[in-house]
Amino acid sequence: MNMDWQTLVAGLVVAITLLVFLVRLARPGPRGNGCGSHCGCGKRKKPDAPARDRK
Repeated sequence: MNMDWQTLVAGLVVAITLLVFLVRLARPGPRGNGCGSHCGCGKRKKPDAPARDRK
């Protein structure tokens, strides 16, 4: 069977990508009810002080 280098590299890219996806799937993610960052998920942190006390 004659494999040229592009086929071999493409197979390696697919295998590495699959491995990365499987590792990320197996690793436990953050738990809780809010992320605390600016990701746009719609959950905001509570402000430090009420707005009327800020100057």
